[in-house]
Amino acid sequence: MIFVTQDTDIKLSDTGAQYIYFYDSKAPFHRTTLECMEHWEKEHTTESLAIDLEYFQNQSKRFNVSVIPTFIIFKDGKEWARIEGMFTDQIFKNTR
Repeated sequence: MIFVTQDTDIKLSDTGAQYIYFYDSKAPFHRTTLECMEHWEKEHTTESLAIDLEYFQNQSKRFNVSVIPTFIIFKDGKEWARIEGMFTDQIFKNTR
């Protein structure tokens, strides 16, 4: 997982799949969802980005994120699936 440190790091790929995890590092459930993301990455080789919306608030508007956390799967540059709110490893079974 790549933790975004600048807005310029946020680029969508025109081909293949890409995963973006939007979070707030101050949220109490952040550790739990981050652990789920780590499990997800062990099963997938596709690059994933993590964006802390506390620092990159403009990205919430760009990606229409109104719930923290949000996990978006993009395929060929277009949104394919979205998971909003607290989640566990089980929810990822529906995105395969």
